[in-house]
Amino acid sequence: MNAMMKEQGVVVHPTDKSGRFSIDTRENYINCMREHIEKDSVIAENENENIVRQLNGHNSMLARALGLCRGHCTTDDERLSAATREDVHMCPPTLSGLRKDHKKVETGLEEKGPPLRPVCHAYTAPNNILSFIISPIIRAVAQEAENRAISSTEEMIATLKKANQDAESRERKIGIGSMDVKALYPSITREWVRKIGIQMLQDTKVNVKVADWEELALYIALTHDQSTINKIGLEDLVHKIR
Repeated sequence: MNAMMKEQGVVVHPTDKSGRFSIDTRENYINCMREHIEKDSVIAENENENIVRQLNGHNSMLARALGLCRGHCTTDDERLSAATREDVHMCPPTLSGLRKDHKKVETGLEEKGPPLRPVCHAYTAPNNILSFIISPIIRAVAQEAENRAISSTEEMIATLKKANQDAESRERKIGIGSMDVKALYPSITREWVRKIGIQMLQDTKVNVKVADWEELALYIALTHDQSTINKIGLEDLVHKIR
C-alpha cells in the first residue's frame, strides 16, 4: 500500500465509520479538504511560539495547584515536573480527512465522492500537556452523565431492553424519539461549552484533590476577568487583581 501511494500519487485513508479504506487522488483529496481549512487564520512562527509559552504558563500553574509529580519517588522532582508541564513542540497538529462513505453522494459529484470528516491529530499539538493535566478531571465529571448518554451500540441495545422490561412490568406505554444534529461539534460555540462546563463542575460529586488551593485561586484570577468570577460565584474565594 505504501508503494502504491508513493508510485501512483494516491491518498489512502480509513473511512469514517464503515471500517473500509478509501483511495483518492491527491488533487481531489486536497480540494475536498479545502472547505475545512479555508477559513482558518494564518499565523507567523513567532505567534505560534507565543501561544506555546502561554500554554506552558497554564501547565505550570495547574501542575503546582494539583501537585503534579509531587509524590513521585525521585530526588529530582523539579526536573521531572518541568519536563511534564513544559512543551517545546512548536509544530501544529496534522489534519486528515475520512471519507463518509455511509453518506449518499449528490448527483453529479460522483467523481468527487462523499464528503470528508476532518480529524485533527491533537496528540502532537502544543496543548497536549494541558490536555494531559485536565482530561482526567473532565473525564471523571463526564462519566457522571452516563445515565443520560449512550456511548455504544451495545449500551443502546441493553438500555432499550431494560426500558421494554420496565414498561411491561409497569403496564405503561413509552415512546422513543431519534434525531441527529448536522455538524454538531463545529456548531458548538466556546461560550456555550464554557457555560455548560462550569455548571457540570459546580454540580459534580467528583472530589478533586487540590494540593494548593491558593495557587488555584490565583490561576483563576489571572485567567478570568472580575465580572466572570462574580458571575460564577467565586468572588469571595478568588484573588482580586488591582
